[in-house]
Amino acid sequence: MPISKYLREKNIMDLINGLGSSSYGTTYLALCANNPATTDDDAQLGEPSGNGYVRIPVRYNIISGTQQYVNNFPTTPTYDSGTDKYSITNTKDIYFYEATGSWGTLPYFVIFDQQTGGNRLAYGSLTSAISPAANTIPVVRTGNLTITEQ
Repeated sequence: MPISKYLREKNIMDLINGLGSSSYGTTYLALCANNPATTDDDAQLGEPSGNGYVRIPVRYNIISGTQQYVNNFPTTPTYDSGTDKYSITNTKDIYFYEATGSWGTLPYFVIFDQQTGGNRLAYGSLTSAISPAANTIPVVRTGNLTITEQ
């Protein structure tokens, strides 16, 4: 049974922002060194370990050491009639907690349904890799994270 464009659009927004009737609730942004498209084994993602790294809720941002609600994505995905696909790109900077040591170079992201473990919901390449160093606030800049339906 085909799925309508409206349903696809609503599912993307509900999934990413944890809004509406999505059964996922809070979703979490993970950064990783290895391409998620090349492995089904989450242990092979190269997600940082230690040094202040934790997955952060997509609907929230770390501001002044506390989590505050920030809608990091637009309320309506962009539709490309040429590909018949929707995509969504972060419209605000996404801040992590301060790095207490290097996290390495992180060119990829994964959206999970849990802060640890969990299921992959979406993944892709950042437009520009980030390389958090000790005593810095890692930031995924506006426009650096795009999720496109497949």
